[in-house]
Amino acid sequence: MKNVKNISLLLLVALFAVTAAVGCEKKNKSNDPENPATEVQANTKEEVVGDKTLGVFQFTNTSLIWQNGTTALETTVTNTSDSDATLKEFLIHVKDANGNEITTLPGFIGDVLKAHETKTINSYHYANLTNAASIEYEVVE
Repeated sequence: MKNVKNISLLLLVALFAVTAAVGCEKKNKSNDPENPATEVQANTKEEVVGDKTLGVFQFTNTSLIWQNGTTALETTVTNTSDSDATLKEFLIHVKDANGNEITTLPGFIGDVLKAHETKTINSYHYANLTNAASIEYEVVE
């Protein structure tokens, strides 16, 4: 009877040890494919990422990426004129397939974009904008 108690106690301790080792392991959320926060999506529609010109400003190398619960829009803006351009910011109008505005993102550049100077604009939004059909730029002077 004493041996049965010892064996039962030993099995119980072993069961707890295995349960603790396997069941209490922390889950690495950054590598979890079922965690939507780790999902990366890119909008590759030509009307979104294609080069655009507005007055003396040329917008190139545009990307719109959803990752970690945030949409990031990045674009390179170049002053194509031979003169400095003074402006406050750009407004970036994000539209759906019907031409309805989903949201407007600010694109800060500073006061002056010198002749032939290039700067990068980064804008962020909390919603997933990878289904947007087009973007349009507006200069705020």
